[in-house]
Amino acid sequence: MSINVNCPECKKAYVAKNEMAGKKVRCSSCQKPFTIPAPVAQAADVEAFAAAALADEPEPAKEAPEQATMEFACDYCEEKVNVGTDLAGKQTSCPHCRRIIKVPFLEKNEPKDWRKTKARLPAGARRDLEAAPEGTWGTHLATAVSAQSILDARALDAKRQPLTWMDWTKRGAVAAVGLAVVGVASLVVIHFLTANKAKQALARATQFVETEGDRQPVVAAEVLRSLGDYSVRADKFDDANHQFERTRLLIEKTRAISASARDLMLTDLALSQIELGGKGAVSERGAKESWEKTLKSIRQTLQQLQSPEGRLEGIREVTRRLIHKGQSHAVASLGKLFPEEETVILTALGMEMLRANQKNEAENLAKLALDSFKEKAAKLRDAKAPGKPPLPPPSLIALWFALGKDDKARDLAPSAGPDREPNAITLMGYAEGNAMKDDWQSARDQAAKVRLPEDRLKALIALGSVALDKDPSGENARDVKEALTLAQGELAGRMIPSWLLLRLARLGIRAGLEGQVLEIIPLIQDSSLRGRAQLEMFQNRLASTQGQADDAVLELVDKTAPDYGLAHQILARHNTRLGGPDYAKVIDGWEPELVRPLGYVGVALGLQDRTLDKTAEKPR
Repeated sequence: MSINVNCPECKKAYVAKNEMAGKKVRCSSCQKPFTIPAPVAQAADVEAFAAAALADEPEPAKEAPEQATMEFACDYCEEKVNVGTDLAGKQTSCPHCRRIIKVPFLEKNEPKDWRKTKARLPAGARRDLEAAPEGTWGTHLATAVSAQSILDARALDAKRQPLTWMDWTKRGAVAAVGLAVVGVASLVVIHFLTANKAKQALARATQFVETEGDRQPVVAAEVLRSLGDYSVRADKFDDANHQFERTRLLIEKTRAISASARDLMLTDLALSQIELGGKGAVSERGAKESWEKTLKSIRQTLQQLQSPEGRLEGIREVTRRLIHKGQSHAVASLGKLFPEEETVILTALGMEMLRANQKNEAENLAKLALDSFKEKAAKLRDAKAPGKPPLPPPSLIALWFALGKDDKARDLAPSAGPDREPNAITLMGYAEGNAMKDDWQSARDQAAKVRLPEDRLKALIALGSVALDKDPSGENARDVKEALTLAQGELAGRMIPSWLLLRLARLGIRAGLEGQVLEIIPLIQDSSLRGRAQLEMFQNRLASTQGQADDAVLELVDKTAPDYGLAHQILARHNTRLGGPDYAKVIDGWEPELVRPLGYVGVALGLQDRTLDKTAEKPR
């Protein structure tokens, strides 16, 4: 007998067996589940009932043994399926969704025996199947022993053993290694980000040189020199040498600036080129140039100096840097660059050697200067040139006097006559010579006797220079103060050589007399030299600033001065070195636009400074 049923949702007709009554199935058409209803009872068949009643009672059928079943979930409709165990591992139809499914194998619920597992052993390997000796522990008992039982058996000490110094040392070493790894990883990330920012800044500066170099040679030359400084510090010496050579060519072609401005730029270039020197000094990415090649490049640069004062000041600065680099033997060659000023230059070189306590080299240069002076005087005598014979520079008298060769100093000193005081040259020479020998009382007495204020200013500047060389702290700045007062007072309104005032301003800055220096800077007639004095005052102010500086500090430098762009570079370098936000974005808003390329180089140099500072702080 079967059951006729329709899907409640889609009304599709189905015919189900009686044993499906009350069970839930899923419609194959609409996939909606529904329950099979119970079968409807049929009308009674009277005749069949009577025949059954009159018939003999049949033998009761033997009760069939109850078949074992197993239940599992259909893989498709997830309904419970109940089948006989004889179908285990075979395929059958799901009574709910009518799909063919696989009946899982019947799991045997018997305890697992490790000896019956498939051990991965060679075929001939021995298996221990014998019973374990009485009283031994099997693997099944390993988890049954508690920690308390072990303690009771005194297998372990209940007290924790204290750590020894060796244990602490090992732990400290592990911790230190971990911190070192984290620190190195941080440095690598910071170095990558820094290098990327520096690369972008250098690219923007280089682009200006390539596109605007011919139209703006002054700015392009300063940018190129600064790029060379960056390359030297990055050990890219070939790049630096190329950049320095291009800088000199640009300066030589420049005609729109004064001679003093050119001399300042050339002196800066020569000082940068010195950093290329270093015979035998090898880095990871190359070797520095030999000093022979470097000195040749420096001489080529210095030969372009134009004014006598600019030549003397430039050679003096280069000489100090070469002495610091251990190249004193190369100094004498600089005295031959300008034959017409050979005596004065050789004397200045000798004084620098003496200040560096290199007495033998100083005496050799004094002899060369004396020979040069005598040769020049002899030529004038032979030519019977009109006028008085040439006078020696006061510094030559001072040099011989400081060397302890008083007789040579007196031979050079012009005669003042029996009833007259020594002339200014002799007084100035003796004053500086006594200062070199630390006889300050005699030195100041002789300087005070110089009658003309212009000559007295020179004598005081010479004494102030010696005093600061001997005591850089500025405690012995009496002569510099007096020179500044003289320039502002008695010499006010007079034409004072601009190079002399620049030298005085530099001494005042070194002595910490910023207030008085600010008052004499406007007295410098040459705008380029005045701008350089302002720039050095700006640098001094920036060096004393603890944190980042505001753009307002740029007001110390005249906007028309050639060094106005350099001030922007120095500011960008200072602020970038101290960290903070990306300073290149600040530079994008600078006006005029010509200062921006130098600012970008300043950013690159500042990032380089920051990296080098961290490298120097790294423990070795």
